[in-house]
Amino acid sequence: MREFQDVVERIVRPRAVVNADGQILSANRALCEQTGYAAEVLCEMRLRDLADLEHCDRDEAEFAKLFELGVGYTVEKRWTRADGYAQTRLWAHAPVDLEERGRVAVVEWFPVSGTLRANLAEQEIALRAEQLRRAEHLQVIGRMAGAVAHDFNNLLSVILGYAELLRTQLDDEGHRAHLDLIHTAGQRSAELTRKLLAMERWSTPEPRPIELSALLEGALRTLKRLVPKHVEVVAHLHGVQGKVFVDPIYAEVALLELASNATRAMPSGGRITIEAEAVHLDDAHDRTLLGLRPGRYLQISFSDTGAGVSRDAIQRLLLVCRGEESPSDPLSADPLGAVRRFVARNGGAVWPYSEPGLGTTVKLYLPAVSDLASEAPPPSELSTEGSETVLVVEDAADLRSLFATALAAKGYTVLSAHDGLDALARAQAYEGEIDLLITDVVMPRLSGPDLVRQLGPRHRSAKVIFASGFTREVLAARAGGEQIGERFLSKPVTPGTLLRKVREVLDS
Repeated sequence: MREFQDVVERIVRPRAVVNADGQILSANRALCEQTGYAAEVLCEMRLRDLADLEHCDRDEAEFAKLFELGVGYTVEKRWTRADGYAQTRLWAHAPVDLEERGRVAVVEWFPVSGTLRANLAEQEIALRAEQLRRAEHLQVIGRMAGAVAHDFNNLLSVILGYAELLRTQLDDEGHRAHLDLIHTAGQRSAELTRKLLAMERWSTPEPRPIELSALLEGALRTLKRLVPKHVEVVAHLHGVQGKVFVDPIYAEVALLELASNATRAMPSGGRITIEAEAVHLDDAHDRTLLGLRPGRYLQISFSDTGAGVSRDAIQRLLLVCRGEESPSDPLSADPLGAVRRFVARNGGAVWPYSEPGLGTTVKLYLPAVSDLASEAPPPSELSTEGSETVLVVEDAADLRSLFATALAAKGYTVLSAHDGLDALARAQAYEGEIDLLITDVVMPRLSGPDLVRQLGPRHRSAKVIFASGFTREVLAARAGGEQIGERFLSKPVTPGTLLRKVREVLDS
């Protein structure tokens, strides 16, 4: 990063490096001189803070796409200098992948001229034409692959059929064993063609009850063959027991799409973590988890250690997953298209979560087969009331308000803070004892584990619950993760789940 900053500094044109959240990481001398801001001031600002108020959200979707898909862009909008004077500039954004930081954006500013506008317009037209050409080319390739797979499947049906007929007519065990090998190889080939047909949606799904652990173990074998060697694939299935009613081929296609997205997000290497567990969703999840009915579900968590995406991008993706919004650009790949189709077809839901610089987790919820003998009992109806003091630390205002409201309704005294530093200030100002700290793990300025360390000397008896959209295993691989242990809430969190966990921890 140091060498990269030196290059940025020597550029004559105004230039800055920003992360997925829009935070300015470095700015060169030309940007300082033309805006009137000192470098240290710029590095405390977000990119949108430089833009005129009318223009700050103009390119929000394009900025998110830069980090998701690595697509650069140029936009014309005004910036506001330190003296309040507004000037129109062309803002050119380009993705750069750094080994130690992941993907960042390099932003460069140009004075506006008619010639430059015309050149950029021509480039934009050429780029869109090339994107359209590639999209059409991929569609043709897909149709050809589907047609070939379809015809090949017919040939395999003939081979398998006659092999089976011959087997019934032979008495020689040696010859029958050879036919068994032909039949087995033919069935594997048929599975491969079904995968091709499933990818192009040529085949009809054939769902059946299947153990989730067996489904994932089969998918893992395929993933480990296809994922590049610089990406590690690990699984934590937690001894999950339960069946789902799905087509295993379509399930594998959905997981392959997640692996493809994750691999693109980790150009310099990283780790894919797949986890599974049984969960019981209550009534509140009907609202928070994309319209799912209460009941027993099997959850698959698919995490990567890539650059992550902004919260705005995740919010848009959630709207797409709910069916409330279509993918913004028909020329761009829908990053969760196969996944959304798969879970929707099987009565499930998708819940994506990400933090810039920390990777992405996508959780799939699939209904457990209802006749499963080992069905897990619903959570017990123990009292969730209390009179203790709870400090809630959550940077998402709506979730913080939900936690505080639910706890206060059950008799708890609630202190709320929007990040770690705010929590320290509130804890120091509070004269009584804090019995429980509920904190997000990943927060700006001060993380949850760092907050616990700094809060310890003042409130030694306070118990701790960590909450995150990332899974426990993913967090354990990162700084501070070793502290999390079993006192952990996996987002999305409902009031019922929160209150039960609070009572469980306080009574332990």
